[in-house]
Amino acid sequence: MIDLDFTDTNRVLLRFGKEYHLSIINDGYGAPVLYEIGVFKGDKMVILPGITEDNDAVRGWLNEEKVRCIILKMFCITGCRPEIEEDDDWKDHFKQE
Repeated sequence: MIDLDFTDTNRVLLRFGKEYHLSIINDGYGAPVLYEIGVFKGDKMVILPGITEDNDAVRGWLNEEKVRCIILKMFCITGCRPEIEEDDDWKDHFKQE
């Protein structure tokens, strides 16, 4: 399983195949103890039923167990194992529409 190590950063970015990314931050809704996630398809944030909120592309107030369940759901949806993406390459890449 992926190590959610926030030692040197406030964000972990996971890639699921070529299309999807899962952004996990520890300074969003529920910080500093809880996590917030967002799903990206390509370079756009998307609402993904069962992963994000119904009317929002992010989901906050998540404990580590819920985040790990979301990672497992993303694996089931995409059929791809998560890989850690280097966040520096994505700082200005994502856009929310």
